[in-house]
Amino acid sequence: MLTSTKANWLTDRWQAAVDMSGRPIPGQHYIRIDFGKGIKRVERVVLDYEVAYCGDYYFVLESERHDRTKVVYDATTPNSYGTVTITNDVKNKSIEHSIKLNGLVLEEDEEEEYEIITIHLRKPGTQWGTSLWEVQVWGVMLDD
Repeated sequence: MLTSTKANWLTDRWQAAVDMSGRPIPGQHYIRIDFGKGIKRVERVVLDYEVAYCGDYYFVLESERHDRTKVVYDATTPNSYGTVTITNDVKNKSIEHSIKLNGLVLEEDEEEEYEIITIHLRKPGTQWGTSLWEVQVWGVMLDD
């Protein structure tokens, strides 16, 4: 569950944990956001974690209509894709990763079109399972 209110920190979040003790569910996980129409530009992605953050993740643009994918960020080589700003807010039990992406612009005449972004979560950054309050994707959609 993803909400922005953070009213109940035990239930108002998406988490990859076996139980409320925070024991991680083994393996990789993903969050898939379908925009329903083409993406022209992705400028920034914000991952607002509870203190159980993910330390190793990557983003993929996908198109089911055109059967193609494109990696637009990978935490293992972050400088190749953009700039990451990490903010720790201990009082509100929040760790925010703000990723400003470099160079992902689909030109008007370019045939590429993507309508989905998938956030692949490879490995937690703590001993707990990954726990997200909110995901934000900033950019520009293609005109209808």
